[in-house]
Amino acid sequence: MHPAELISAATASIVRAVAGFALAVVLGTVVGFAVGAVRPVRRVVSPLLYGFQALPAAALVPFALLWFDHGSAAMYAVVVAGSAPAIAAGAVTGFDHTSPAVRQAGVALGARGVTLLRRVLLPAAVPAYLNGLKGGWAFAWRALMSAELIVAATTRDGGLGVLLSRAGRHGDLPLMITSVLAILAVGLLVEVVALEPLERRVLVRRGLVAARA
Repeated sequence: MHPAELISAATASIVRAVAGFALAVVLGTVVGFAVGAVRPVRRVVSPLLYGFQALPAAALVPFALLWFDHGSAAMYAVVVAGSAPAIAAGAVTGFDHTSPAVRQAGVALGARGVTLLRRVLLPAAVPAYLNGLKGGWAFAWRALMSAELIVAATTRDGGLGVLLSRAGRHGDLPLMITSVLAILAVGLLVEVVALEPLERRVLVRRGLVAARA
C-alpha cells in the first residue's frame, strides 16, 4: 500500500467525522439544553437519550442507506444519529447534577426565569456538557467506522473503514493492521489535541481546576 492511499483514506474519514460531529454538536446542544431546562420534560426524555446511546451504530446504517442511498450522505446521517444523543445526554446530566444550593443562591440573588437559566443553570451544566462532547466524539468516530465498513462494498468513496473492509476481503493482514492503527490514532488524536484542551480551558476559566504553571 502506498502511503498516499492511507493519507487519502484518513483525510476522507476525518472530513466526514468532523462535519458530522459538528452537526451533532449543534443538534445535541439545542436538544440537550432545551430538554434539561424543563424538569418534567427532562424526566421523560432523559431515559430515551441514554437508551438511544445503547443502540449500535451498525443498526442505523440500513435506515440511512434507505433514506439517503449509498454514499457520504448516509455516513453523515449515521454519525449525527450516533453522536447527538450522547451530547444531548451530557447537557441533560449537567442540569440533573446541578446542586440545589446553586439554584437557591441564584434565586436569592434575584435571578428568575430566563436570567436564572442563562446566568446560573447553563454555566453549572457546562462540565457535564463537555464530558458529553468527548463521549459524542467517541460515538461519532465509531459510528462512522461502522458505516464505512458496511457500505464499503457498494461505494466508491474512500475512508479508513472502507480501506479496512477492502483489506479484509483480500486477506491483506498488514493493511488490516495499518488501518486499525490509523483508526485508533485519529480517534485519540482528536480527543487529545482538541477536546481535552478545550475542556481544560473552560474548567480553568470557571475556576473548577487549577491552571498549569
